Amino acid sequence: MARGGKHTADNLRAFMHVRCQAKAKYGVFITNHKVTARKQRALFAEAGYSKEGADTFPHMQFWSIDEYFAGTQPNLPTLAEPESGLAVQRQLLL
Repeated sequence: MARGGKHTADNLRAFMHVRCQAKAKYGVFITNHKVTARKQRALFAEAGYSKEGADTFPHMQFWSIDEYFAGTQPNLPTLAEPESGLAVQRQLLL
């Protein structure tokens, strides 16, 4: 889903719906600026969390372009290459 301008609660709900339809465990909603609105953050928090090993990861999270340029990455578990099972280098993904 791609959309310019400000995001609304309807955009967030639609994104959450698409994640569920796709049976994706995690969703990252990319924004221009860091999301600080409590209601929007609470909406994503309602999607829950998963435990992978000793770490806990949110099913839905925001990630802004500002955060990208600040060197911050989404909080996701280590991805494995399907054939070898070896960890994928994160810098190759972003």
